[in-house]
Amino acid sequence: MTTTKKDLKDKMLDNKKPCRECPWMVRNKHNNMIVKFSNEKNKNHNCHMTEGSKNLWKVNKDTECVGRKMNTNYGK
Repeated sequence: MTTTKKDLKDKMLDNKKPCRECPWMVRNKHNNMIVKFSNEKNKNHNCHMTEGSKNLWKVNKDTECVGRKMNTNYGK
């Protein structure tokens, strides 16, 4: 049995939830800028509430934003 991108996405999302301050869940001026830039550039980003906030756009798989994965066509 081969593993598809959708299977991997589902498995990953089963284990993680977006943080309570996730820009994809909580909208405000600052969060809207993160979401807008991420959508315009089709670029993933790190969670801004963890160690990933030190470099938001240099994605590390351990600190990658889960909210973006849940709210976009990530891994199509």
